[in-house]
Amino acid sequence: MKETPPAIVLAVHGFPEHGSQPQEQLEPLRQGLKLPQARWRAAAWIGTERRDLGQVIRLLRDRAFGSTYVSTIHSEVESVLQAEPDSPLVIIAYSLGGLLVYRWLAELATASMLARIPHIFCLASPVRFLQPEQRIYFQHLLNHPITVREPSVQFAALKRNLTEHQLTVFIAGQDRTILKRNASFGLFRSGLGLVEQINVPTADHLSIIAHEDVCTRIGMVL
Repeated sequence: MKETPPAIVLAVHGFPEHGSQPQEQLEPLRQGLKLPQARWRAAAWIGTERRDLGQVIRLLRDRAFGSTYVSTIHSEVESVLQAEPDSPLVIIAYSLGGLLVYRWLAELATASMLARIPHIFCLASPVRFLQPEQRIYFQHLLNHPITVREPSVQFAALKRNLTEHQLTVFIAGQDRTILKRNASFGLFRSGLGLVEQINVPTADHLSIIAHEDVCTRIGMVL
């Protein structure tokens, strides 16, 4: 019987705060997982110029963030699946990167693609906003909130091809960037059997990336 190769991880970054390079943002998690570089693919959905970061903020205000970048996530997933035809793929997404993965699940993911993806982990990622205009706070700009008008992800569409516990959501108990309810599927009653939700009480929006509880849970499947 042919042995299944180890999983490849596609890491989807969030907003690159503190001048960090997008593709390096989740490097502390890779190190915490003790995962070799050969099994790690860092997806980059924005550039590193100041204008790229400004565009993200404008798109969040203009209800166009997800629609602008979701095709990039689709292309990244397709690329890895084609390059590694024998390996399962695990997606790990952080913050706004998770919002893009949710949009991808709801709009572009196919059953055949998800059959190759046994696990998707989203860390401190908003799936919905509670008001037509909600303020969010970037970790390094807590005194300068931005207004978000981005539409919430439609759970009925998101769950279409998911299998039970294929999606695991980590919620940072000390998050000051978004509300815990933004990241929770708790009000989507029909989704509770499909989504495993894990509260990490001691983590904030940034420290959740390499938190011991996160590394332990994800490490169980890698």
